[in-house]
Amino acid sequence: MVRHGQIIDRFTAFQETHPFLLAAVNQVPAFDARLHWPTAIEGVTMDHYIAWMKSAYWITTTFCPAISVPAGFTAEGLPVGIQIVGRHRDDLGVLKLAYAFEQATGVGKRKPLLLRSTASQAQIQK
Repeated sequence: MVRHGQIIDRFTAFQETHPFLLAAVNQVPAFDARLHWPTAIEGVTMDHYIAWMKSAYWITTTFCPAISVPAGFTAEGLPVGIQIVGRHRDDLGVLKLAYAFEQATGVGKRKPLLLRSTASQAQIQK
């Protein structure tokens, strides 16, 4: 509980000068649904299913509101997103910034390709 309190205090101090934090939603883009989870990212072993989602779940420790929004696509056409994290209890501010981001970028209007397999992906990219 002490360490958790320290995380909250440090994040609160950070947000005194930075009211919002923008971060990656996931550490990897969408992957084949037949895989249980990415077992390694950039050479770092993921010991269990939830490990590949650290960039998203660590934010929950701050007790701050967060939202994920579409942010773009990989070179292969896979969707990627960002999470917008606001100050404690500033849910409305987070929603407003997410809306403004979506309106300014228009990324959410583009639909990603649905790929069924690596072979299908190769055919689509031709």
